[in-house]
Amino acid sequence: MKKAEFGSVAFFRRIISLGIVIILLVLGLALVLTSNKLDKIKDDLDYYKNNNAVGSVLAQGTGVQDGENFSYEALYPDMYVTPAAERTRLFDAERFAYLTFTGSPNEVTESILDALALKDVKATFFIYGGDTDEGKAVINRIKEDGHAIGVYAYELPQKELYASIETYMDSFYKEFLLIYEATGEKPNIFRFPGGTTNKYNALIRQPLASEMVRRGFSYYDWNCTGGDSLAGATKDSIVENAIQTGGEKQRIFLMLHSTKANGATAQALPEIIDHFRDAGYEFRAITNDIQPMAFE
Repeated sequence: MKKAEFGSVAFFRRIISLGIVIILLVLGLALVLTSNKLDKIKDDLDYYKNNNAVGSVLAQGTGVQDGENFSYEALYPDMYVTPAAERTRLFDAERFAYLTFTGSPNEVTESILDALALKDVKATFFIYGGDTDEGKAVINRIKEDGHAIGVYAYELPQKELYASIETYMDSFYKEFLLIYEATGEKPNIFRFPGGTTNKYNALIRQPLASEMVRRGFSYYDWNCTGGDSLAGATKDSIVENAIQTGGEKQRIFLMLHSTKANGATAQALPEIIDHFRDAGYEFRAITNDIQPMAFE
C-alpha cells in the first residue's frame, strides 16, 4: 500500500479514521466502567434493601455458621450488654420523633441540653471523644438530664475505622469505656459513623453489624436531617431541612450534631419541636428495645 504523504487528503483521512477508532475505544471502555459501577451500585442497593431495611435482618442472626468462630469474637470480653428481651415495632398507629445528636461533648452540647430542658424533651446523644474532665462532666449531665447515650466510636477517620472489624472494635471499646467511666452505666445503643451502609465498610458491613448485635448492642441510623453540618447552616435552614426531610414519617429519627461548629442547632430546636408536636408526634429518647434501624 502506498504510504500517504504528510499533508495529503489520504493522510488526513487516516488521521481522522485513527481518531475515530481511539474515541470508540475510549467510549467503549467508559461504558464498561460505568456498567460495572452501576452493577456495583445495584448490588449495594439490593444488599441495602434486603439486609438493612427497617427491622434489619442483620439483627436477626450473627451470620456465623454452627461451629464457626472468628478471632474478633474473643476481643474485649467485658464489651457485652444485656440485649432487649423484646423489641418494639418501628411502625404502628402512633407517631414518635427521636432527636439524635452526634458530637464530642462541649459547650454547644450544653446549650442543646438547655434547649431540650425548656421544652421538656428527651433525646439521644451518640458520642465520640470527650476524654477530659470537662467532657466527662457533660456526658454525665446528659445522663442526669434523662437523655439516652450511645457510642459513635472514638475519634478516627472512617477509612481507618472500617479497615477491619478489629479496628472498629478497638475504637468502639475506647469510647464505650469512656462513657461507662463518666456515667457508671454501659451504653447499649450506637450509631455507625457514616451510617450502617457507607463506602468504607462494604467488606465488613454484615459481619460487623452481626457481631455488635451478638454482643447485645442495637444500632440506629437516621431518616431525616437538619443539615446542620453543612457550610453556612443557619437556624432557619436547620428548621426547614428538618421539617422537609421529616415529612410525615411515623418514626422520625432526626440527625443533628452537637459539635462546636453547630451553634445554630440549639436555636433551631424550639421550632422543630413545636412543629412535630403540633403534627402529633411524641418525643422520646432511643432505648435498645426499639428495633435496630438502618436507612429506609
